[in-house]
Amino acid sequence: MGSEWREVSLSQLYDFRSGLSKPRSEFGFGYPFLSFKDVFYNFFVPRELNELVNSTEQERRSCSIKRGDVFLTRTSETMEELGMSCVALEDYESATFNGFTKRLRPKDNTAIVPEYAAYYFRSPKFRLEITAMSSLSTRASLNNEMLGRLKMTLPSLEEQAAIGVILKKFDDKIELNRRMNATLEAIARALFKSWFVDFDPVWENIKRKEGNARVPGRKGAEESAHPGAPALPEHILALFPDGFEDSELGPIPAGWRVGRVADLGEIVCGKTPPTRNPENYGTDVPFITIPDMHGKVFAPHTRKMLSRIGANTQVNKFLPKFSICVSCIATPGLVVITSEKSQTNQQINSVIPFREFSPFYCYELLNRLGDQIRSGGSGGSVFANLNKTRFSNINIVLAHPSQIDAFHELVEPLFEAMLANERESRTLAALRDTLLPRLISGELRVADAERFLAEAGV
Repeated sequence: MGSEWREVSLSQLYDFRSGLSKPRSEFGFGYPFLSFKDVFYNFFVPRELNELVNSTEQERRSCSIKRGDVFLTRTSETMEELGMSCVALEDYESATFNGFTKRLRPKDNTAIVPEYAAYYFRSPKFRLEITAMSSLSTRASLNNEMLGRLKMTLPSLEEQAAIGVILKKFDDKIELNRRMNATLEAIARALFKSWFVDFDPVWENIKRKEGNARVPGRKGAEESAHPGAPALPEHILALFPDGFEDSELGPIPAGWRVGRVADLGEIVCGKTPPTRNPENYGTDVPFITIPDMHGKVFAPHTRKMLSRIGANTQVNKFLPKFSICVSCIATPGLVVITSEKSQTNQQINSVIPFREFSPFYCYELLNRLGDQIRSGGSGGSVFANLNKTRFSNINIVLAHPSQIDAFHELVEPLFEAMLANERESRTLAALRDTLLPRLISGELRVADAERFLAEAGV
């Protein structure tokens, strides 16, 4: 460590404050709110806060969010979730933060670069100090006195800024990949909705049958069955019927059928190998749990991995690549696709698609079901805790195989690109996490790290 580096207690650098604790009825409307999940999953406070709370003017003043603020999860069921942090890089007008987190606001005389702080508080060094200090009774927790005894290593402002710039290059690229994937996923989801929810090709065929066919040679949204939907090519229209028929779920396109989730493929409920045997865990087989599913299409990285020994104790729980995982307990309705041979815990039911069903069709279909479950609509309250049998028996509308095949052909490149981006992001995160402790400790100097980045093409 350089001679200019110094250790300072957090109480000298920051003022501590807990956030808002409000009844559930006060959420869902009002002003922006930084949630526990936002803090847990991000190095930096997201630019847009998607949750809302009915906060008062006084609460917005006292629990505000400004550039440089550090947020730490202060209480949790597990040690792994305690002391996780994110840092604000800008001021958030009228926003407040969750009561299960602590805000560390820099004192007036504090000279800390926010980007450096974000990486320091996520470093292995700080995480170990949190684990060593926290108490675990019924819940792991951190109070102001404990936070005050923790220390922060500070190089010069110039060195802080340089470290922040180097490490943030990785996160900027990861964020770019995330935005690209959001666009690709939106395209695939819009196509699925057009064909299999709004039935645009069917309505177009009905319009033609009734003598209101498109004028040959004209193209554009105004010629489609629904305003804003793209004009459909002839070979796609030819796959779809020109009418509807009644079903137990209401009118559906002719030739379609009402089925069950179990009709999509083999249903597998996950299982956790005994944790008392450390030989069950290692680095061989991804073990998907609910935290791995938030905001993901694929699951190329999991927080826990099984050893080959542990996975082989439950060989009937293996999921091949492109299986669809749906969380059914605790946080129901999350959906991801496996990116390689994997297993899950018992809170997740998975579908191994039959040959006639595209995994991407199954993903979009189950994603819409997940949206309903998460929103509490269309039986969401009933499905809030789904065992394997209840999950398997949920009614769904199934399209004709030829239409599913056409959908697969169009969206497969999109999903392959999403998987490639997620894998690249995981590689970038691993490189960042390798450099982070060495830069934070002063073991690796900025000039050496910059050369490493140049060689890695970051």
